[in-house]
Amino acid sequence: MIGQVFWTVLSGVSVFVIGQLIVKLAIEPIHEYRKLCGEIADALIFYANVSVRYTGTGMPQELLDEAERTYRRLAGQLYARAHVIRLYPVWSLVGLVPRRKDLAKASRNLIGLSNNVFELNNDSSKYKSEYRDDIKKFLDLETGE
Repeated sequence: MIGQVFWTVLSGVSVFVIGQLIVKLAIEPIHEYRKLCGEIADALIFYANVSVRYTGTGMPQELLDEAERTYRRLAGQLYARAHVIRLYPVWSLVGLVPRRKDLAKASRNLIGLSNNVFELNNDSSKYKSEYRDDIKKFLDLETGE
């Protein structure tokens, strides 16, 4: 009788521990990554007037500075969140996260947006629009545009 209770308790604790490991090592990091993708989509929408329009007229300096910092911060966080995900290639094959090369391209495009916030000509507006489109494509984002 005592042996049966011991094995029942041990198996229950083991199932709980394994479940917690799965949550902490796989589910939470992927969830945090997806939340970051939401923040990126939010930034693409919020700063659309900065990154697409010709920014030479009437754009407050503070907004330009904020957009520049935000895009660069998000590019770095994209890598940081991806590095935390265990078995990244497996989750990539399943489609829960993008391939590493797509992640790198999205990050480069975010940095490109950051670097070009202060470019004030119509050609740069075209490039900024391409950066935005590529980010959405590589991270599989919908922004309603």
